[in-house]
Amino acid sequence: MPKTLKSIVATMVAGLTLLTVGCQGPNQEPIDQPSISTPSPGSTPTVNTPSPLPTLIELLEPPRCDEDGLPAGFVCVNSVDPSIAVQLRYATTNNFTGAVVDGYESVTAAIVLSDTATALAKVQADLKQEGFGLLILDAYRPTRAVANFVEWSKNSDTSTKQEYYPNLAKTDLFRLGYIAEYSNHSLGTAVDVTLVDLSTGKVLDTGSEFDLFDTRSHYQASGLTSTQSGNRTRLRQAMVKQGFTPYSNEWWHFDYTNARTQGAQNFPVR
Repeated sequence: MPKTLKSIVATMVAGLTLLTVGCQGPNQEPIDQPSISTPSPGSTPTVNTPSPLPTLIELLEPPRCDEDGLPAGFVCVNSVDPSIAVQLRYATTNNFTGAVVDGYESVTAAIVLSDTATALAKVQADLKQEGFGLLILDAYRPTRAVANFVEWSKNSDTSTKQEYYPNLAKTDLFRLGYIAEYSNHSLGTAVDVTLVDLSTGKVLDTGSEFDLFDTRSHYQASGLTSTQSGNRTRLRQAMVKQGFTPYSNEWWHFDYTNARTQGAQNFPVR
């Protein structure tokens, strides 16, 4: 990459503030789920990849996160570390519901408890030494958004099936641990994250897109290349080192169980 372009990308990443559907209850740590059932013998499973995550170069919406109206203990991640990239997919139509999710009013407002934000900043510092950084896909999630997911699961719309749950029935997504009526995201302790290469602004290849409800998204999924498996491992090790607990069914989901929670919240993401 030419020096000038590299410096532009580095500047963008440094100043840029830019989605696991939480499957744990408020007081429940992530657990390994039983293997997800596959199509009947003789059929061929299909996985249609969700719309790809954008590169950082495409994430140019001005940073927006209103910290003034947050409950005590909650902060905007980028007030703690402005170098952490954010692109909240539930604030767009590019997610498994096919619509902007209730309670999401900003693509760039990653909100968590202050303890969680401090831990994320430590992860970011560690990753920077290797030339990588975090991209937050979801952080705090209001309970109205969780209720929105429940309502979505009950309606007849399957327009996003081929992208997000090609091998599963929509009604099975709760039973299999992909969606739940309670989420640690609503506590401010859970985040969905992936990795970016700071020299290019590219999102790293982890073998499946965010919110693909399929065994392909399991941390130890079969069929991954060494690069894809290595990127998942790099992310997991960096998060675990700073106290985050991973969820085996979704390589992107982590809980900071050391945070002092105040119960599920319903204020909007703005």
